[in-house]
Amino acid sequence: MTREPLAQGPDDEDGIVVPLVWLGLEETPVQAANQFIVQHDPMAVDEFYLTIGHVTPPAITGTPEEQREQAKRIQFVPVRPLGRFQLTRQRYSELLSAMQKPRSL
Repeated sequence: MTREPLAQGPDDEDGIVVPLVWLGLEETPVQAANQFIVQHDPMAVDEFYLTIGHVTPPAITGTPEEQREQAKRIQFVPVRPLGRFQLTRQRYSELLSAMQKPRSL
């Protein structure tokens, strides 16, 4: 369970704090992700867009020469989008910080 400010007004430094509980987390499928795009909209100072996807390499088989020929015929390898997320600058910084913290297994 995490605790986070739910609302914060100009005269309220601490905000209203209520517990946040992730529901259904165990039932949510885990998906492999290996492609990432981070975009920043220069017109919106406080917005970042994170796109997460997965690419499966094409099956290329045969002799080295056959593999080279197969690879030459590939026009592109598709990336399957898993999700697109808009984050404020603060949340983007929090995500980066959380990913850099060492976690014990």
